[in-house]
Amino acid sequence: MKSLLGRFFKTLSYRVNNEIKESLYENEVFLSSRWSFIEK
Repeated sequence: MKSLLGRFFKTLSYRVNNEIKESLYENEVFLSSRWSFIEK
C-alpha cells in the first residue's frame, strides 16, 4: 500500500512540475524577463 501511494505521488508530482514548466515557457513575460544566457 505504501509503495502504491509513493508511486501515485511521484506521478502527480511529475505531472504538476511538467505543467508548471510548460506554462512558464509559454508565458511571453517570463521569457522576456530572463536575464542570463544559461536560462535562455
